Amino acid sequence: ADPKLLADFKGSISLHLEISPEVGESSKLSQKTINDQWRKFNELFGKNPTHFDRHKASPCLEDAARPFILELAQKYNLPVRAMGEKDRQFLRAKGIKTTDHFIFSYGPKNLEDILSALKTLPEGITELMVHPGYFDPQSKSSYNLPRRQELSILLNPQFGQVIQEQNIQLIDYRDL
Repeated sequence: ADPKLLADFKGSISLHLEISPEVGESSKLSQKTINDQWRKFNELFGKNPTHFDRHKASPCLEDAARPFILELAQKYNLPVRAMGEKDRQFLRAKGIKTTDHFIFSYGPKNLEDILSALKTLPEGITELMVHPGYFDPQSKSSYNLPRRQELSILLNPQFGQVIQEQNIQLIDYRDL
């Protein structure tokens, strides 16, 4: 998609950091990679991201990239996705916002699994990470079919009904 089309988008748009294992082991390469991706995001979207996360849900805080992610998050007051309690505690100790819980929903989940998760949410803010989209016959992405399945779950009237019945408030990262 053309990033310019998303410039006026009102939802969350993360800086989805892609850091290879080799880069993650080197402070110099990590800093350059993160700064390059930060600049590119701003160039394409004309604004800062709403939060940080990592490609394929890799934890943001496990390698040499960590200090540079923290530096930008603190400088621009941006939340960072925490996938586990250890990350959550670390981020909060640094004064960085994050959600209270995280549900990773990649892959062939079914409607019943998602509805069950929604009906049993713990207190606090939970991120439900999904990758909805349309099937692209020219795409070689392993996410291609699951995107369509997740879109159909999110558009299912039962999904919206459970959101209402459970009094779930839908927010994005800017609301943290």
